[in-house]
Amino acid sequence: ALVVCPAHLVTQWAREMRKFAPKIDAHVIKKSIPYPLPTMMGRQCDVVIASYHMMSHGWAQVLADRIGLVVFDEVQELRHPDTHKYQWCSAVATKAKYRLGLSATPIHNYGDEIFNVIEVLAPDVLGNRVEFYREWCGPLSNGHQGIRDPRAFGSWARANGVMLRRTRTDVGRELP
Repeated sequence: ALVVCPAHLVTQWAREMRKFAPKIDAHVIKKSIPYPLPTMMGRQCDVVIASYHMMSHGWAQVLADRIGLVVFDEVQELRHPDTHKYQWCSAVATKAKYRLGLSATPIHNYGDEIFNVIEVLAPDVLGNRVEFYREWCGPLSNGHQGIRDPRAFGSWARANGVMLRRTRTDVGRELP
């Protein structure tokens, strides 16, 4: 598996992996230039943890054919398709059998951004860009597209397995 997250969360992912799955061998990518991944008893590590930044420095090519599951934490990082980060992460996701995006704020600013994010995780599930805009969006004054009815889109996305929403109450973590 590959976990891709913002640089400030890499050590947290490694710490939580050791805490909740101590038998899984995880390796944190520490250098931007690809190097041979460590082996344990003759086999590659189970999980590789890398920042989005590292993916655009050659690691995407190295890892793409080795990954069965890719997890994108703070997946809204993939909202701009014209960036190297998006292109390299998309290339890895295309080769992965399973893809998962994690975010408390999947729509960071505009409706057209969620199309880009979902396209990496589940290509064509929203139709093509024109179909998505026609069905769900309306133009904004700044040239972006906004979701016309966010509640309806959220309901549709949850009903069709595109999104899963859990509130603090749902998971028993209500704060005082």
